[in-house]
Amino acid sequence: MSACDGGCEDMQRLLWEVLAPGTPRPRCEELRALIAACPECVEQLASEQEIRLLMQRCCGEVHAPVYLRERITTRIRIIRGS
Repeated sequence: MSACDGGCEDMQRLLWEVLAPGTPRPRCEELRALIAACPECVEQLASEQEIRLLMQRCCGEVHAPVYLRERITTRIRIIRGS
């Protein structure tokens, strides 16, 4: 995979994979190297990481209901499958 050349749709999927808690460290490093080829994607990744950190600080003690987690997980699987 090469730099996204401004058409960042494929790289967007990689951003989410990097940010997913269960992604293995070697895979994250591989993905970060790919993302590094696109300044816009690097900026997007930094923004997403900052937002997640702020959310953890503000809402760290609040947990989503089980049904919501299941719905989101199912939706992610459907999207990744297509």
